[in-house]
Amino acid sequence: MNRIQFYLITAIIPALASCGGDRHNSDYHIKTVHTVTVTDENEESSLTYIGKVVPAKELSLSFKVGGKISRIYVKQGSVVKSGQLIAELDPVDYQNQFMATEAEYRQIKAEADRIIAMHDDGAVSDNNYDKAVYGLNQITAKYKQHKSELSDTKLYAPFSGKIDNVLAETGEVVNAGMPIAMMIDAGTPEIEIYVPQTVLPLIHGRNPKASFQSLKLDDMPATVLSVSPTANANQLYTVKLGIPSDINGIIPGMTAVVDIPRAAQKGGLRIPQGAVTNNYVLRFNPTDSTVSKIVVHTEKLLSNGECIIQSDELNPGDILISSGMNHIAEGEKVRPVAPVSETNKGGLL
Repeated sequence: MNRIQFYLITAIIPALASCGGDRHNSDYHIKTVHTVTVTDENEESSLTYIGKVVPAKELSLSFKVGGKISRIYVKQGSVVKSGQLIAELDPVDYQNQFMATEAEYRQIKAEADRIIAMHDDGAVSDNNYDKAVYGLNQITAKYKQHKSELSDTKLYAPFSGKIDNVLAETGEVVNAGMPIAMMIDAGTPEIEIYVPQTVLPLIHGRNPKASFQSLKLDDMPATVLSVSPTANANQLYTVKLGIPSDINGIIPGMTAVVDIPRAAQKGGLRIPQGAVTNNYVLRFNPTDSTVSKIVVHTEKLLSNGECIIQSDELNPGDILISSGMNHIAEGEKVRPVAPVSETNKGGLL
């Protein structure tokens, strides 16, 4: 090595050392940190209940009078129209009773009409007139009752629908009011859920959603139709929900998942619980890469590891240090960890 080369090398080495020292001092000691973004807690949460599809109308059909069933014209699953004959009793006894009453009615009415006419002419006393009117009213009421009982030996469908179940058989003797068949409305079914008293204020004015996993139907709009005025034995209130009439395949007995929205927590901010320490967070400033301490109030801890906080200095979109805050000083520069690419997980590319 000649003298010129020696001087060049001795001049370059200090310069390289100086450059390396600057990089060490400026970059090497900057901490690498994980960050999170503050989100707004204005999204509405919801309450979820498992419901059951029930017919819009369900009615127990029964005779108003007792007797022996002579014929049943329907079976389980029969589709019937309003006014269609469902079943009838043996009418012989009621028919005989009505015929006897009818004959008595005609006789008394003819006599009463004669006395009333004579009273109008002044030929009959008021006492006899009153007796005639009273007797006519009595037999008229009896006549109408027995006529109605004869008519009640036939049972008709009160509305159009389907026979859900037949509870009696031909030849069976039944009492008045004993169920003969169960009938359901042929219209759009409804969803029935049971909720506690605390949920009642959320029912009205909301937009519930119904989902049917068996039919792969999600977030179907539902309408609150009614809320029971009293609670059941479990202190739950029955809520009936209406669903669109143009949806096919929904039948009574199916299971539905109902989501009832509840009011959003206005003004709250959502962040991971680990981003808060000693009632403060560290906010990252992308402009100069420094952090600043922000005092916050933790309002609610969530089951998913997040929390709802309140702060006048934070806004949705702010970036916070998510861990290791105890080792970072206010005003210190930090370097956020770059997010992992969805197409290059593991950094292989």
